[in-house]
Amino acid sequence: MTSIGTSIGFDLPARTTTQPTTEVARMLARLEEELDSQGATSQRLLAVAFEGDDIQVTLRADPLDAGYPDLSAVFEGIARTCADDQIALHQLRRIAFCKEAISLELVNGQGRPQLYLYPVHSASFDA
Repeated sequence: MTSIGTSIGFDLPARTTTQPTTEVARMLARLEEELDSQGATSQRLLAVAFEGDDIQVTLRADPLDAGYPDLSAVFEGIARTCADDQIALHQLRRIAFCKEAISLELVNGQGRPQLYLYPVHSASFDA
């Protein structure tokens, strides 16, 4: 059983007229900066939930192994997926950080739930 630690809330950046996939990359970069400033690493993250204009970050009480991929690699991989598959910011629902894999949950263009899984390989992150 995973114990849940702290929960942190953020606001999504103001909507812009840029490409939807650029919005995802910018938001993830901004979120990474905010998490870094608070000392939150990928090993401490349990989930990032996207709820309307809010981002809810849940930290785990017990961090994952030191070999877990760093946050910049994780967010870069997710941003690349969003660019490749034309996924917009409003489609994102949740990023879950598990021991074996990182999952990206979203609503696809037809309004159906869709899941992307990124297996965790010690210090590398292959998206």
